[in-house]
Amino acid sequence: MKRWSSMPQCINRPEILSSFENLEKIRNSGVKCPLLCKKFVIDAWQIYYARTKGADAILLIVAVLPDLDIKYMTKICKLLGLTPLVEVHDKREMDRVLGIDGIELIGINNRNLETFKVDISNTKNLLQGERGRIIRERGIIVVGESGLFTPADIAYVQEVGVKAVCYECFVGKLCTFSTSTIISHSLECMRRGRKSCKQASILVVNNNYCGSPL
Repeated sequence: MKRWSSMPQCINRPEILSSFENLEKIRNSGVKCPLLCKKFVIDAWQIYYARTKGADAILLIVAVLPDLDIKYMTKICKLLGLTPLVEVHDKREMDRVLGIDGIELIGINNRNLETFKVDISNTKNLLQGERGRIIRERGIIVVGESGLFTPADIAYVQEVGVKAVCYECFVGKLCTFSTSTIISHSLECMRRGRKSCKQASILVVNNNYCGSPL
């Protein structure tokens, strides 16, 4: 698995950036670090296509995929040299993922898909007890997603076992931070001197901009 400490995301949702072509444009622009294709994947052809467009990692959302598909798509990713970021939202989904061999990267989304409420304590709840022990023993990297806007938010999830975080600023929605603000928040956390902060990765997205401060 590649080093993800400088991995931009390419948001490929239709209402935001339209298509896989954006991924190709970013790759062809000279970006050398690994690219995460963040599209709703429901069919194996999308994985092959994302790879041809320059993706190094792809999002697999447990809420919309049965276990058999996750296992199959994970195998395809490994054959193509892609890393699957397997996203969970609750304990049931986490248990499903931990029952699948070969998972290296788990994303914990703090947004409730039924209410759309965001609660970053969800990350702590999913990493406590036996689940956290299994994740540590297997060396799985945990990525924090949603609701992480300040250095304090980042420090909170890092302290419970998160090794990377996603900043997502959607066009016209929710987030009004500028790229410079996001980067300054990220670097402030890095400067705090906490061991967990120093080990963290920061993944940055700001509208049409994909980049990383690390």
